[in-house]
Amino acid sequence: MFEPSVSPQGVSEGSTTGLARPPGSLDHRARSTTGLALGAGALAGVLVADGIYGLTVVDSSTSPVYWTLCLAAGAVLVTATAVRLRTPAAAAVVVLSAVAATGVLSLGYAALNAIA
Repeated sequence: MFEPSVSPQGVSEGSTTGLARPPGSLDHRARSTTGLALGAGALAGVLVADGIYGLTVVDSSTSPVYWTLCLAAGAVLVTATAVRLRTPAAAAVVVLSAVAATGVLSLGYAALNAIA
């Protein structure tokens, strides 16, 4: 299992999280619906990827309750964003961006674990 103190995994997740929240994102009126959906989907994808990674790889050292809560938080974020933005297009964007972020991060975890 890949666990150095400062890992490329942490750098990639931190970058994903930072890019998902550009300046002004707290003011929902100033951003486009698509931008909000993409940002929320990316953040949800990080939560879901972490939950999957934790339940499948790190399960012996951390309670499964924590990882399950990560998965639930990702699902709640996707659902709440889709409901809040109120359009089928925004719902599709938030779901697709969450799936894409989950897939990319999961592949990254697998690649890092393969070299460790």
